[in-house]
Formats: sequence, structure tokens, C-alpha cells
Amino acid sequence: MRIPNGDVTEDDIEATREHLADSLGEANLTEAQLAGEQLSEANFGAADLTDADLGDADLQDASFVGGTLRNADLSDADLTGARLSDADLTDARLSGATLAGADLGNATLQDAVLEGADLTDTTLIGADLGNADLTGVDLTDAALDRANVADATFVDAELPDALTFEDLEAAGGIVD
Repeated sequence: MRIPNGDVTEDDIEATREHLADSLGEANLTEAQLAGEQLSEANFGAADLTDADLGDADLQDASFVGGTLRNADLSDADLTGARLSDADLTDARLSGATLAGADLGNATLQDAVLEGADLTDTTLIGADLGNADLTGVDLTDAALDRANVADATFVDAELPDALTFEDLEAAGGIVD
């Protein structure tokens, strides 16, 4: 987030946090530069964050339900408990991101890069992971029911107990 030159008080910062906790609805945040920002619990709703830079941002418990994050950079972001159901994350970069306990139900993650991401206890029910790179991800206790994994790469991934590499391969996933 860019703050104009001038004196910024603690009250200004708190007012900004309160504003971000309110819904940004369908705001156009295309190419927004929010890298490293503290945006936990922000409600982005169905905002358009195409090409946004949210790398290394604190987005714990933030909501992006139905939002557009195409080609967004979320590398190393903390999305613990975030709600991303029905979001479009096509071509998004989530390498090293923490998505523990996040809800990505019915999200589109085609061609997304999630290399080394923490997807522990994440809901991916009905998600489209077609051609996504999930190399080295931790999917312990994740729910992948009805997820499309065609051509997704799961090399060195930690899988939930109920899922095997054979299951992923049978569904069109790449496991080696």
C-alpha cells in the first residue's frame, strides 16, 4: 500500500485497517502493490486483483470469495484461514505461501504455481487445479474431493492420508 508523503499518525493507520475490514466489494484493484502489507481479516469480496502484488502480505482470515486474482503474486503470503472459495487464481503465483486451513472450494487454480506452499487442512473441494504446479506442497489433512488435478504436478508433495500418488496419477496428475 502506498501512503502519500506527509505525517501519518497511528490513528490514520487504524482507520485504514478498519476501512479494509469493511468489504471492498467489487473494487478494481488491478495491479495493486500490496506486497508485505498487514491485511489480515480484510474483506476483498469479489474485487478484481488481476496482476496484483500481494507477495509476503499478511492475509490471515482475509476473504476473497468470488474474487479475481488472475496472475496475482501471492508468493510467501500468509493466507492462513483465508476464504478463497469460487475465486479465480488462474496463473497466480503462490510459491511458499501459507494456506493452512484456507477454503479454496470451487476455486480456479489453473496453471497456478504453488511450489512449496503449506496447504495443511485446506479445503480444495471442487477446485480446478488443472496444470498447476504443486511441487513440494504439504496437503496433510487437505480435502480434495471432486478437484480437477489433470496435468497438475505433485512431485515431492505430502498427501492427505486418504489420497495416494496412484489416485492422483489415475486422475491425470503428474507425480514424478
